[in-house]
Amino acid sequence: MTSEIEARAACRTPLARAGRHADAAALVSFLLSRDGPFINGQVLTPDGGHRIAAGSWPR
Repeated sequence: MTSEIEARAACRTPLARAGRHADAAALVSFLLSRDGPFINGQVLTPDGGHRIAAGSWPR
């Protein structure tokens, strides 16, 4: 993504940053670990809280 898009995304999440490849990798790693097998049938949204804040987090 461009730096402009990344900056806009950062303003819209409670974590104040855009998502990174490592964020998705950490979720997959957890689900494949010994701690993850009991989680199934779920839709996980690793979006840094963007959906909860409805994209309206203070800018």
